[in-house]
Amino acid sequence: MFWTACDDLRGRLDETLLKDRAIVGVIIIVSLFGFKIYQNFSRNDLTNVDIESIITTAEQSFIKAGAAGKIVQGDGHVSDCPYHKKQNR
Repeated sequence: MFWTACDDLRGRLDETLLKDRAIVGVIIIVSLFGFKIYQNFSRNDLTNVDIESIITTAEQSFIKAGAAGKIVQGDGHVSDCPYHKKQNR
């Protein structure tokens, strides 16, 4: 009788563990699909033309800063270029 009760308990525990593992597996699979769908609808798509434009603008600004030692920021204010400003020694 004791061994029968132990086998019955072991069977119920195995079923519970199997159900828990199945639930975790389903959650992982659904999460992966959700992440892939989210990636497909991302709004942060930059084309090569966009990236090249940003790089060109940055290079031109760096060259101008080298000549003057100043950087004109996007809002119009001017700050010292950390690489090209003249050091007072």
